Amino acid sequence: MLVESLSGVRGIYKQDLTEDVVRRYAYVFAQRILAQKENGIAIGYDTRPSSEILAKWMVEEFLRAGLTDVYDCKVASTAAMHLTPDVFKTGGAVMITASHNEPEWNGLKFMRTDGALLHPEEAEQLMNDSRKVVLGTDLIDVDSVLDVSRRLRQEYVMLLLRTIGDEAKGELTKRQLHIFVDANGGAAIPYLKDFFDHLNIQITFKGAEEGKFWRTIEPKAESLAPIVDMLDIGKEDFAIAFDCDADRMEFVMPKTSAFTERGTPFVSGQYVLGLVVKAVLSTVPQPNKVIVVTNNATSNLVKEVVDSHKAKLEEVDVGEINVVKRMQEVESPVGGEGSSAGGIIPPMAGRDGLMTLAVILRYLAESKKTMDEALLDLPRYTTIAGKVSVDPLKALAVREKLIKAMKKECEHVLVFGDDGGVKCIPGPRQFVTFRMSKTEAGVYRVIADAKEKEEAEELFERGKEMLQKLSA
Repeated sequence: MLVESLSGVRGIYKQDLTEDVVRRYAYVFAQRILAQKENGIAIGYDTRPSSEILAKWMVEEFLRAGLTDVYDCKVASTAAMHLTPDVFKTGGAVMITASHNEPEWNGLKFMRTDGALLHPEEAEQLMNDSRKVVLGTDLIDVDSVLDVSRRLRQEYVMLLLRTIGDEAKGELTKRQLHIFVDANGGAAIPYLKDFFDHLNIQITFKGAEEGKFWRTIEPKAESLAPIVDMLDIGKEDFAIAFDCDADRMEFVMPKTSAFTERGTPFVSGQYVLGLVVKAVLSTVPQPNKVIVVTNNATSNLVKEVVDSHKAKLEEVDVGEINVVKRMQEVESPVGGEGSSAGGIIPPMAGRDGLMTLAVILRYLAESKKTMDEALLDLPRYTTIAGKVSVDPLKALAVREKLIKAMKKECEHVLVFGDDGGVKCIPGPRQFVTFRMSKTEAGVYRVIADAKEKEEAEELFERGKEMLQKLSA
């Protein structure tokens, strides 16, 4: 099934994501850029086997539509592509990636002149237009396309280094850190070696060959389990692991770390975002005037961090562009989605695994803390996530029943939009959320969060049971 959503288009190559689909989207997006009185576009892609051929089809349609300045970024991270409209002065950009999906999948992410993903109404218009277009058949000469991959790599790495700063860079050099870096054959590869070479940080590089995936694409506890034993052998301070387009980054701690001994070596995305928020707010002159934006499924761990700096937290519905759009409106210095392990730190207009790492490294240098100490300083929470399937034809009706039921069960109930998340807050420092999946028909995602593991488990089970009862 072809998945068309706020975050772009995604499907299995040749089965759902066909040449016709790709060319149609390329042509109508080019028309959108031309309508803005712009002539330039940037295109980049991750390391999946199908990415380069998809890029070729798109470039041909860009030129056929009349765009004169096409910038080829070749293998690039999604985060780096967010910079391209500003760096190359284009009317937009396209990133070819299926992010955390397996290699047989691929997809298209469309970016505006400000580098952010299309807003919901713009994405919907693009979907509708793609179904109406009549494609041309004339031959296209692609010799005019400019290879700008090296310049983009330089611009992006220098931005990361400026974020860390010379003083913190010096402190990190003194630390003699040794980090296990797992790129898993993905789009982070072109940037990682340059980045760490500039910092004089020793790395053990795993998955350093583009397109060679040694584990499943999504970095999560199951796929990262072998790294725990590798850390035991190499004695690295900690490990970082990326998904295919590098917008997401996960941490793994050694078996001997105090964080691991407290529960698990796998640092959840909620803890990653909590650490990023703490790192940024620690450098803001007047944090009490700052608004941090997260999605409504982000752990109260992050809220406690925000409260401790006397800043304000705003929640929006799940979806990266929902977070980015609100961050831009309130000029927020940091935000993100705890469920997807990637902070959003301006000037980036989306999740960025490497920028997340840069900000955390800067914090470790300035605070003189180890990664273990920094993680243990965060409030302790347990977040549990799962899925419940309902009849796709009854999904919206189930949501209405759920809202009514939650208002009887919970102290506070938050409802996001006509088909967005429903959040039940039964008491302080705990919640359970329900959200209809935008990519899986009839699937509800349930997330429970609480201070104590037992509380989170109980909330999760009660939430699942209620959803199942209402959908019967």
